[in-house]
Amino acid sequence: MYHFFYQYNPKGATWGDGTLSWGHSVSGDLVNWADVGNALDPTSPFDANGCWSGSATVLPGGRPAILYTGIDANRVQVQNVAFAKNPADPLLREWEKPDCNPVMPMPADVTGNNFRDPTEAWRGRDGLWRVGVVAEVGGVGSLLVYRSADFLRWERNAAPLHASSRDVPVLECPDLFPMAPPGAAEGLEVSASGAGVLHVLKLTDFAKEDHYMARNKRRVLWAWVDENDGGGVARGWAGIQAFPRAIWLDADGKRLVQWPIEEIETLRRKRVGLQWATEVEAGGRKEIAGIVSSQADVEAIFEIPNLEEAETLDPKWLQDPKGLSAEMGASGRGGVGPFGLLALASGDLEEHTAVFFRVFKHDGKYKVLMCTDLTRSSRKEGINKPSYGAFLDMDVEKERSISLRTLIDHTVVESFGDGG
Repeated sequence: MYHFFYQYNPKGATWGDGTLSWGHSVSGDLVNWADVGNALDPTSPFDANGCWSGSATVLPGGRPAILYTGIDANRVQVQNVAFAKNPADPLLREWEKPDCNPVMPMPADVTGNNFRDPTEAWRGRDGLWRVGVVAEVGGVGSLLVYRSADFLRWERNAAPLHASSRDVPVLECPDLFPMAPPGAAEGLEVSASGAGVLHVLKLTDFAKEDHYMARNKRRVLWAWVDENDGGGVARGWAGIQAFPRAIWLDADGKRLVQWPIEEIETLRRKRVGLQWATEVEAGGRKEIAGIVSSQADVEAIFEIPNLEEAETLDPKWLQDPKGLSAEMGASGRGGVGPFGLLALASGDLEEHTAVFFRVFKHDGKYKVLMCTDLTRSSRKEGINKPSYGAFLDMDVEKERSISLRTLIDHTVVESFGDGG
């Protein structure tokens, strides 16, 4: 049984300051889910103003424990622990909070009341548990490490595991987890160590929550999709989870790659497609007909016969692919590109979500920019319709093709370039 915990306001589809709980759903396949009631609610002095982000860890003997940030009665951020009341219950419906909470009070040197989001805990070779907690220390975003022998009494390490530059005072949603050697797609148990084991440190500077779990020898990442068109209250939700995807270290050892978990393919029904090697002239389009375009799983390979016409990339854009995507958009013609997919398109194409690539020359080689352009995704005015972009670390000169997989589910469009 898979267990998924998430921030939830039981009083409505709003931020819910002071009322946040931990929702709890279970699944046997990561696709079909059932709600089993809240795991945590703000019922105690140490979480009177909300049960905020945290992580779950399975202790020896199979007892699950949750470390989470509570905002106490004085509106101070503290770290609390809760344990599964009956570990034998496959649904883990009841959780208990010991009286020793908070197990990590606000440190004296933390500024701005920024002390939150404990990671999944791991065990060191000395047998002690360790957990990371982000904090603002002296105006610097830091990842503090605490250690414990019993998961109840925690002591802070003298030095942080990571400290950001001073222009990023607040970090959130940290994770530290082991990765198998490059090219091995299996996941590792969180306390794994030894030869060939690498570790990934993930931090965000905004509250875009990612969730990780390992099972069936894989590590699964789950991202949060924000609702930002102002219709959340009427719709009944204000954020959902993205498609779960497996994550591993590529064979070259230089990049993390991610791909939708194989269970997503059980949702496939009717298959349609274009003929192999369909040519599309510059500025032209081909329609993939015969599907319900509001729910589709699209796979494509774009062959690039000629790279010589690629534009030269201004080096300043290397640090701002999102800005480059917004400036060029999907409609501006380039030397090589844009080419890709128009998803959720209206009949007149005035409304669509564009997922596309552009190729640039840079330092005697080529750089591939992947973009998602939402500027024409809706005719509705006054809502956020941004562009997103990233450079793919790939040798397009050698491969002469770029793959794209796009998952479309009503209001969500997720895309994976170059095999992840």
